[in-house]
Amino acid sequence: MPHLKTFAGVVRGEKVVVQVQVIGNPFTEERRHLLIIEVPVGNATGRAFLVRFNQSSMEHKFQTGQRLFVFGKAAQVFGQLIFQTPEVEEITGDADL
Repeated sequence: MPHLKTFAGVVRGEKVVVQVQVIGNPFTEERRHLLIIEVPVGNATGRAFLVRFNQSSMEHKFQTGQRLFVFGKAAQVFGQLIFQTPEVEEITGDADL
């Protein structure tokens, strides 16, 4: 099981767990007949996007300010850190970001 990492400690291609907060409204765009849902997330060490494909209902699952644990494989696309189709668990209680 991967240990909790900061964005600065993430190695591209590595499966990691990061603790984040949704920092903007999720949005959906269509490219080549494929729906792409992007959720902007961040913490004190950086920013990234959670990316899902053809799951338009996921856009309504995430709210600005929501705190999450994200488990997935880190990638970099056009200089931006992303997690494609990660597992996500909402943080409840007093866990610190």
